[in-house]
Amino acid sequence: MKLKNYIFVNGFIPALQELLNEKLPITQAFKLRKLAKVINEKAKVYDETRRALLDQVAAKDKNGEVIKDEKGNVKFDNLEKWNTEFIELLEQEEEYDIEPIELANSVEMSANNVTLLEQILKG
Repeated sequence: MKLKNYIFVNGFIPALQELLNEKLPITQAFKLRKLAKVINEKAKVYDETRRALLDQVAAKDKNGEVIKDEKGNVKFDNLEKWNTEFIELLEQEEEYDIEPIELANSVEMSANNVTLLEQILKG
């Protein structure tokens, strides 16, 4: 399965986390946990890359600490570079080697989450 990072981070992961909170038969729960482990590793790489980019372009004080405004938002030395490269990161498509999972009929999910997770759901 292939997903762009922006769908992965903003849709797929939250939908998967919601599904992980459901009570499932043990076999399905086990398969879902294995899948979550693979997903979490990809999420970690994405976040490390995002943080490295942020570190490159954020304004820093004399101690090398990132400067934030009163709302906690990062100030940038190079906002244009951040915007360009962050959009590039979000647009990157990643391949996920995931075996689809069949869920019990009793599992309730929103139509939106079903759409986001359809590539990993059997049946």
